Amino acid sequence: MVRTRKERKAATVNEIKLAHPDRSAVPSENTLLKLAQDRDLFEQAEKKQRKNDGNDDEDEDEDEELLPPTVDRAMDAVLWSASLAMLHFTLDVLVQHQYAISIIWPQIIIRAIQAFFGKILLLKRYS
Repeated sequence: MVRTRKERKAATVNEIKLAHPDRSAVPSENTLLKLAQDRDLFEQAEKKQRKNDGNDDEDEDEDEELLPPTVDRAMDAVLWSASLAMLHFTLDVLVQHQYAISIIWPQIIIRAIQAFFGKILLLKRYS
């Protein structure tokens, strides 16, 4: 026996009419970007960001680099290498847990350390 579902009524006063999105080149209704521009939300966000950064009195043209580019690239290489080595360690543990008779932790740790330094050298070469 087939049961049919009853339609649920919306809990809010204003019901939202379901419709397909307008895919024409020029939308017929206001878009979210247009509404944000009308309310100057982008300018307010920029002012708030400048206030949070403490750059209200300084010109935006003055960009101070805190670290030299080589140090910045080296830090990026270490960050990426650490992330990829952690992923390598996790996948290695999962494979060992699934296929090995017993997990040999020193070998897994040695392979993770080798992956870390190998990826650092690889990333520094291409940066």
